Amino acid sequence: MKPKTPLSDAGSSEKQQSKDEVSLTTKSSTTSTFYRASKFLLASGLTVILATFLLSLMALSLFLGSQSSREWLVENVIPKLLSSSSIQLHINGLNSPAFGYWYFEEFTLYNDEEKLFSANKLLVNFDASSLIDRKVDVIEMSADKVWLLIPESKNSDDDMPDTNADSSWQDKLLPVRIQKLALRHVEISQAQLNIPIFQLNGHAQLLWQKSFFTSEISLVSKIQAGANIHLQAEINEQFSGNVKASIQEPSNAWLGQLLKLPKDQAVDLNLELTTQSDNSNIHWQLNSLKMPWKSHKIKASGQGYWASNLARLEVSDFTLMVDQKQQNLSGWWQEQVFELTTELNELPIDLAEAFQDYIVGGDISGFVKAKGTLSNPDIQTSLQVATRYQGQAVNVDLSGNGNLHTFHIDQALVNLGKAKLATSGDILIEQQEFALKIHQLSGPVGVIESFEIEFPEDLFIDIQEAQGFLKGPFSSPEYSGVTQAKGRYKDQEFELKSEFKGDIAKVTLNNSLASISNGQIKADGLIDWQQEKLDLSLDASTLPLNLLSLFKVELPESLAANLSAKGLLTGAFTLPYFKGKVSASGHYKKQPLMLNFNADGGLKNLQLEELSANFGEAHLQAMGNVKLEQQILDIAIEEFYGSSRIAQDFEIEIPADLLLDVRLTDATIKGPFTKPSYKGEATVTGFFNKQTVDIHSKIKGDTAKLELIDLLAHFSDGELKASGLIDWQEEQLDLVVEARNIPANLLAIAQVQLPDDFSARINTNGTLKGEFAFPYFKGQASALGTYQTTYFDINTTLNSSAEQVDVSNLDASFVFDETTNNELVDFAKLIDSPDATIKGNGIYILSSKQLDGKIKFNAVPFHTIKLAGIDLPKKLSGNIDADLSVSGVLPLPMVYGSIHSEGQFEGEAFSFNIVGSQKDKTLIFDDTKLSWNNTLVTANGIASKENLDLHVKLQDLKLIDFNKFGYDLKPGNIDLKFDLLGSIESPIINGLIKLTVINKSFPDDINAASEDIVVTTEFMTENDKLIVISDVKHDQETKGRLTINSMYKPFLNWLMDGKNTQQLDELPLDVNAKGDVGLNWINNFIDRDIQSISGELTLDTLLKGTINAPRIKGSLSLNNGIYVNALSQTSIENAQIELAFDEKSITIIKAEADDGHKGTLSLNGNAALADGDNGQIDITLNLNKASLVRREDIEGDATGTIQLTGDFKELLLTGDIDVYPFQIMLDLIPTDSIPEIEVSLEEDSTKPSKNTIAAPPVALNINVSVDQQAYIRGRGLDAELKGALALTGTSKKPNYNGQFKVIRGTFELFAKTFKLEEGDVLFSNDAVSLFVQGRHKGKEITFVASLSGTMDNLKISLRTEPSLPEDEALARLLFGKSVRNMSPIQAIQLASAIQTLRGEGGGFDPLGKARELLNVDNISVESQETSEGSGIAVGLGKYITEGVYVELSRSPEPSQPWKGSVEVELTPNINLETTTGGNSGFGGIELQWKNDY
Repeated sequence: MKPKTPLSDAGSSEKQQSKDEVSLTTKSSTTSTFYRASKFLLASGLTVILATFLLSLMALSLFLGSQSSREWLVENVIPKLLSSSSIQLHINGLNSPAFGYWYFEEFTLYNDEEKLFSANKLLVNFDASSLIDRKVDVIEMSADKVWLLIPESKNSDDDMPDTNADSSWQDKLLPVRIQKLALRHVEISQAQLNIPIFQLNGHAQLLWQKSFFTSEISLVSKIQAGANIHLQAEINEQFSGNVKASIQEPSNAWLGQLLKLPKDQAVDLNLELTTQSDNSNIHWQLNSLKMPWKSHKIKASGQGYWASNLARLEVSDFTLMVDQKQQNLSGWWQEQVFELTTELNELPIDLAEAFQDYIVGGDISGFVKAKGTLSNPDIQTSLQVATRYQGQAVNVDLSGNGNLHTFHIDQALVNLGKAKLATSGDILIEQQEFALKIHQLSGPVGVIESFEIEFPEDLFIDIQEAQGFLKGPFSSPEYSGVTQAKGRYKDQEFELKSEFKGDIAKVTLNNSLASISNGQIKADGLIDWQQEKLDLSLDASTLPLNLLSLFKVELPESLAANLSAKGLLTGAFTLPYFKGKVSASGHYKKQPLMLNFNADGGLKNLQLEELSANFGEAHLQAMGNVKLEQQILDIAIEEFYGSSRIAQDFEIEIPADLLLDVRLTDATIKGPFTKPSYKGEATVTGFFNKQTVDIHSKIKGDTAKLELIDLLAHFSDGELKASGLIDWQEEQLDLVVEARNIPANLLAIAQVQLPDDFSARINTNGTLKGEFAFPYFKGQASALGTYQTTYFDINTTLNSSAEQVDVSNLDASFVFDETTNNELVDFAKLIDSPDATIKGNGIYILSSKQLDGKIKFNAVPFHTIKLAGIDLPKKLSGNIDADLSVSGVLPLPMVYGSIHSEGQFEGEAFSFNIVGSQKDKTLIFDDTKLSWNNTLVTANGIASKENLDLHVKLQDLKLIDFNKFGYDLKPGNIDLKFDLLGSIESPIINGLIKLTVINKSFPDDINAASEDIVVTTEFMTENDKLIVISDVKHDQETKGRLTINSMYKPFLNWLMDGKNTQQLDELPLDVNAKGDVGLNWINNFIDRDIQSISGELTLDTLLKGTINAPRIKGSLSLNNGIYVNALSQTSIENAQIELAFDEKSITIIKAEADDGHKGTLSLNGNAALADGDNGQIDITLNLNKASLVRREDIEGDATGTIQLTGDFKELLLTGDIDVYPFQIMLDLIPTDSIPEIEVSLEEDSTKPSKNTIAAPPVALNINVSVDQQAYIRGRGLDAELKGALALTGTSKKPNYNGQFKVIRGTFELFAKTFKLEEGDVLFSNDAVSLFVQGRHKGKEITFVASLSGTMDNLKISLRTEPSLPEDEALARLLFGKSVRNMSPIQAIQLASAIQTLRGEGGGFDPLGKARELLNVDNISVESQETSEGSGIAVGLGKYITEGVYVELSRSPEPSQPWKGSVEVELTPNINLETTTGGNSGFGGIELQWKNDY
């Protein structure tokens, strides 16, 4: 019978095992589990039991030879024999047809009712006769299903092999041979491993014949993609042979998961081992062990021996190659004593990730030496580790020694992230405790998060230096010592010094000092990192108050104060609790602030006692509580007083002469920081505008609203009562007010500015509601006072609301008295017989701006109108009488009635009379006149929507009258005639404006002929268009016409639309303007003796779009334009200009002109009007041999380009100009001998002219080059020049500088010709200076003369070679004789010559006149010595083209009277010169090279 077992459901659990899935559960004890499994299978009692069972079975079978006897014996006798032990056997389906053939349908073995082994269809077929020879020869062992339990067991030294065993251990083993092994389904139960199901096939023999061990076994996993293990061994009886093994498994299968290989890595292991024995030892050699492990390639080899009696094992040379890095192991083991040396070389740590997962990556280098017994070996090590732990980089440098009980660290240097640790001491392994001394600790404290301890997110502490001790259990060691650290909580930095004692979870501080900003905190007590709690005693001083922002307490930006506190700080990090004394001092809104109180509480609720605060002149005594986290106040104010001056610090504008003292009693403040509510009683006393102020009121409200309850205010002898609400947030009023005898200057509090000489008393009774800026009043109001020389008394009834203002019963009386001095006296006259009155009433609707009312003026002076805020001209005086009705929409309501006024304006008498009436919505104007300084304006007619018949005339408006307003106009006048007929829907407009400008050649001569300029402008309507035609006439001759055709009805409709539904700047535009005008008449406005202009100007433009966004397109052209300047002799002729423009740009289509000769000018470019804020200009002027200056003293032709770029705010004029030919005539340049007339024009710089346009500044950068055909002549000098001129500065202040060098030439001195050797001409603004030096060779003496200085002060110097005295040199030069031989006439000639050279003579130059007549560039007349005596040589020279110079000369030499030469400039440095002459006619060819130094 099957015994009862707790594993009776084993069969069901086996059925639940999936063939395709393997459940794996591994722990760090995997290696020991493998060892226990092997030990159990080889040495457990199961093997003994099975062997005993088989031997007993065979012994009994000798006596029971029949099959039935054998089966009975096994089924009945053996279970009873085992019943006395803990072993139970269950057999089912036994079949034993032969003594060595045993078949079991079911075979199960139990131990204490725990299933140990079971097999289905188990067949054991062996040779029974072999047992006689003490051998076991199994022919076949097979089973369909085998189940085996590997129970858990504890490690102990008993598990290790017995090294004291007898050396003949192999003699105790029986020879065994298994010819066929076929286990088709093997299932091993092990709690940690969950080994997958496999099948086992092969054969093996142990100690069989001459073989010690021979086998070929295959283990194949039965799950899909499982492992395949193959073992092949052949070792003879001398223990020589070889072993080969291989393991293959696909990726992500059982072995790979067990070893924690990457999911995509398969298992592929191959091993080859050979053995060789001698008499006493078995030598082994590992030839090859290869396998990939994670991302590494592993290859092992080595050798050693095992004593034949297994008493000693030695590894002499074992090498492990990991990624080309060699690891070495050597050592021995004998009789429980061993010695092992391991050398590591960057061994990857991730090889061990299968057994731990907290150390990731990196490598280990160093050595480990161990010797002694296995139970307690002595260990010496030196290791260097680089890896990562919990996401932090770790570097360890460790050296030490010890055993399995205690390990001593000589030195350990550890870097964890940015933290550093240097320590030494003991690690008590058995007790699992530290006993270490910390020599150095630095780095961020936040690394404790690596040990799964949460650290406050916003707190950062960096230990600069720490020393101490680390003692206690591994799991929670304690530390103590001293430290210096820096840190940061959120954005606030701090420094810390402290003695400390604690563990990973908490720390106790002693004598701690934290420095924060300019303050410090002394603290003692506990900081619990794990619980995030505090228990500290604090003494803080001068801490910035803004540190409260770290705890989400928002403070005003302008608050700057320091906090001091002393007390206890407990509770959570984020919600600390404080009890103690607090004080603060600093500034808020530029006012000093002091605060003292006793505090008890935290951020949620802070109780304040004995609160005393001083803010500027204000003082507060209070108590209460503050909820900092919720930012809520609950304060009872015992006493508060302050001054109105504090309002300025809160940017509240108050009048400068307002000075009030405020006192609060019986007050409370409750609610949020940003909007607390308050209530209490307020008393205000002080002065404003020299008036005493005394106010008392009950108040309540918050920062948004203030409610006044029974306010009573006294202002001098005036009184104000008020109750109601002031809404600061919405800027609204809702008050009931009653004012009596209130000074008007108090209105300054409401920012109402009154004139200095205005004085009045105001009385009101009503309500005041609405916006601060425009409150509305309902009730009675009156004012009695004076303004300048006027007494007034104003009474009215106001009934205003948010929709309209209703003024009724307006009655104002005025008395004018020059003797008044703002003293309110004799007001009875204002009532009985006033000088002027204003009466009226009306309604103004705010939303529609509709005004309806009546007003009547009686003798009201103009200056009184200023009281209504209307500005009038200063030089306007007079009175107004009016009776008017007003109806319509502002700003252009309908006004009708009568107005009459007389007075003075700008020193001239004026009068106007306007009479208008209304009948059936028709306005009638009758006898409307305005006269001023002989100018008369008249208007009459009717105007209604259906009928228009208005006529306006203006006669003789003098232009010079506008000069009184800052203009500068010529004499003339304006006349106007305007008729408006038809209807509003279809108006007919006709009019004429005539502008006459009186223009006389001699304005002071009343009899001089006048060439008047008359501009006549006609305007009329035609087909819904307004047509304007302007003609310009000069001297009764038409000079031009401008025609404008414009749409006008949208503007008329807008003007007549009372609601103004459309904005003015949105109205459409449709204007076409065409015109042409001759420019000759402009000469009447300029100085015609200096310049003149002429030509025909034509305009054609079209304007579309709206006023706000106009679109314009048009063209402007000038034909036959001429400009002449007499000063510079500039003449620009035949100007043809065509411009195209729109609202964005102006483009030059064509612009060409000439200088009246061969030169030309042209313009191109454009101006962008909408390119950025200032536009963009790019215009280029091209010159081609243009003679812009053609004076007698200076002239030249210009070729080049000038460009104007920039915008309408700043311009730049640049260019490069070549000028040739170029000539300066020194004799004709004006000098100081010409008298100057100083003219000074006085201008009022404070009053800019109204008819001028400010042009943008123009920066200049123009270079003028003169490279050829440049001459300077006169005063005896005849030289060819070369140089350049630079024009810089601005158009208002130009600067020009230049320099010219002499190429060739001569100058005459004392009738002798000097050949120029060198020379320079310098220009700098108005100054011209020169230096030239020439040489004249006589028969025996060479004369060297120089001319230097400015045009006003030329100096001559003369020297000789050889040197002679000055008078002797002059005599030899002039007359060829010594000064001693000079005649008196010759002496006079000498003096005259000197005077001529200095420019003091007549200045007649016959050679210069000859050059002009002959049209040559050079004429020379020189004295020449010949073989027959002296004579005169004459030469003529001219440039026929650029760079080609031809010269012809006649000499007194009879043999060669004529000589010609041609000089060609090949390059700037090389000239080719050919000469002709003499008898042959050929002179020669010469190549000249020159260089300027």
